[in-house]
This record gives sequence, structure tokens and C-alpha cells, in this order.
Amino acid sequence: TTGGNFFILCPEATEDDIDRMLEQIEKRLVVGFQSASGPQVNIRCLCAKCPEELQDVDDILLLADTEIKDNDNLVLRGSDLGFLLRKVEVEKAIVRGLNGDSFKVMYHPVFVKETGEVRSGEAMLTLNDRLLGEIEFSEFMKVSDETGFIEELEYKMIEAVCQFVEEGIDKNNLYLNVIIVHIMSLQVLRSELLDRVKKCIEKYNIWSGRVVFSISDTIARQAQDVVKKTIDEFDEIGIKFALANHSAGLGGLDIDLVDRFIGISVDVKRHFETMESNQAESILKNRISMIRQLGKIVIVNGVDSERHYNIVKELPVDLVCGDYLARKVTKEELGKRAGTKD
Repeated sequence: TTGGNFFILCPEATEDDIDRMLEQIEKRLVVGFQSASGPQVNIRCLCAKCPEELQDVDDILLLADTEIKDNDNLVLRGSDLGFLLRKVEVEKAIVRGLNGDSFKVMYHPVFVKETGEVRSGEAMLTLNDRLLGEIEFSEFMKVSDETGFIEELEYKMIEAVCQFVEEGIDKNNLYLNVIIVHIMSLQVLRSELLDRVKKCIEKYNIWSGRVVFSISDTIARQAQDVVKKTIDEFDEIGIKFALANHSAGLGGLDIDLVDRFIGISVDVKRHFETMESNQAESILKNRISMIRQLGKIVIVNGVDSERHYNIVKELPVDLVCGDYLARKVTKEELGKRAGTKD
């Protein structure tokens, strides 16, 4: 196949035949290969059974797209391929979810720090598959990004949020100002995104200001000009963007880009996991102070413990969110927490 991959199919081979073949292959791989231009060529051999491990041709072809990390083995089989077999199963679960109802949008209540009121919600896409059960967001998002499903998942979440705004927030007069929707991948930032969002807003006849998109600093750094253009286009229809600042500070981002964001969020859990404990608190205070000086709405999420909460409640932040305050809930439960404007 393309990309420097080829397959050996052995329909009649016994287990001993395969063992001997792999032994010969491994001996040759140990010697190594040199390209015409000089650099060493890295080659791996992946061996899987069908239908015991891989069920069909599509599964087999996934071997060619596999990224092998943290494994020095030249020949991978059995447990070495566990990560690939899991990826195959997760991809199938994503397809089932797109064709069914196993994807569901849940909401993290976002609290006003000073009053403790719920005035917004952070949309969270979940996948509970009938065969694999609940799959972590980070896992199915990574597979979706690699396999090209990420855009459809983004659109699915946006559609669900717009429907909630129209049927849940506006009709019931709920006291919810905005719903935060995460941009899950750089792939999503295409002209189709603006068109799809416009169609959703028109379909559900909602005020565009009800939705705020959040984009990570990683995505922002990857394509700053694209992000600027996207924010400007959405600003014309009344939709604002917030920056999810995961790394230390705002280094590497144009100040012109930072100015375009209405708010900046800091994940306090991630912050304390990546910083030395004796410095983490003072660095967090400095980051919050810097964001405040930029005139941005300050959002702190990842407040997952009492320790996090006790630190954050003393800081000049506007909004807080995390499992210690409230775990993700259904749209109905979010509505109950917010109450009505009456």
C-alpha cells in the first residue's frame, strides 16, 4: 500500500509457520536498512490474527496508519497491539454513536464566584457505547481526530447546544447567560464551521450571544492567522471566543490574537499537576493577575478538590467550574440549578 507499507497475508499458515517467519523478519530488522540518501530507515513488523483480533479489511488497513510510540520492539504482536485493537473498537463505537444515540451532550455547571449562582454551562460530549460502555472523552476525541470524524462530532455538539438553548433555556426562561462549546480540533476551523453554526442559529431561532466558543492555546498557537480570521468571522454574527490557557502563561501568542478573546480560562487541576507544589500557587496567582490586567473575564475550571477551591476562592476570578462544585449533569439538571428569571 502507499506510504511505505506492505502486507503479507497468510491464510493457510499455522502458528509455528508464523513464529518462524517472524523470527526471520526480526533477525533482518535488527541488521537495519539504509536509504539511498544515507539516513537509517526505521521499519517495524505488526502481526495480527483475523478474525480473532482484526475482523475485516478496514481493520487490517488500519495497521498502515498506526503510530507506534514508547515501544522498542521491532516485531509487535499480541499484547503489543492492544493499543491498536482498542483504537479499532473505539472507532467502531464512534460510527455506531453517529448513527445512533450513544453520544450525549452533558453540561458542567459554571458558577459565579462571588454569588455561587449557576449562570452558564460548559458543554461536554460523552460517548456511552452499548458494547464498550462509557469511553473517556480524551480517548474518543483522539481517535476521531485521527480518523476524520472530529468535525461531525463538533457539529453534533453544536446542534445539541442550539437545541437546548431554544427548547430549554429560552422557552423555560432559564437564568442561563451562555453555553460554552469547545473547539475540539484544528480540523474544525474551516469555512464549513461558520456555515453550520449559522444554519443552527437560524433553525432554532436563537440569539447567537447565547453561545461562546472555547479554543485551547495549543490550537491557537498552531494556526494563529486561521484563529484570528475565525474569531473575526464569528464576531460578525455575535459569537465570542474564550481562550483555554493550558500552558504556563500566554507566551507564543500574538497580543493581537489575545485581544480578540472575551475571556481566558485556566485549568487549576492541570496547573497543579504540571507545576512543583511549592511554586504552583504563586504562579497561579500571577497568571490570574495577568489575565485580569488584560481586561478579560477570568474563568477557572478543573476545581476538583477542596484544596483547589480554597485557593481559587481567594483569587480575583469571575467564574469557577469543576467536579468539587458540581459534576457534569444533563441539560434538565442544569436548568434546575440555574432556575428561572421569574
